[in-house]
Amino acid sequence: MNYDIIEQLLRSKNITQAELLGFINKTGSGYWHMRKKNTMPLNVFEKICEYLEVEPEIFFKEAPAGNFFNEGIIQHGRTNTGTLTKASNVELQKLTENLQQRNKELEQKVKDKEKIIKLLENQCSLMEKHLNKINKTEKQQKEKLKPL
Repeated sequence: MNYDIIEQLLRSKNITQAELLGFINKTGSGYWHMRKKNTMPLNVFEKICEYLEVEPEIFFKEAPAGNFFNEGIIQHGRTNTGTLTKASNVELQKLTENLQQRNKELEQKVKDKEKIIKLLENQCSLMEKHLNKINKTEKQQKEKLKPL
């Protein structure tokens, strides 16, 4: 992914990086960590595209020589469609792999949460049985204390 395009878009639209970071709910160091590791979560990527009013493909095109914005790549907040370059295909593959790994992690989290829910349901069931037993015992004791 070409992160330089984000900076170019910010400058061309007179948007500060702080404004963008506020919108995507990231700190400056968190943003730079994502950029350095090339591990931007999909939801953050989508928010950036939304805020900058661009299509995602723009970040995977090679920047032409010269002024990026005067070459007609960005027109009215939208990108011209075109074929992806080999370099961007590699980046898309990395993004796909990252998303697949994240999907596996989330699926495992869901399984773990389902196990926790099952355990809590069992615990609630046991507590309910115990409470019913206490109530029954309490009711029997009250009846024994009633005057005849």
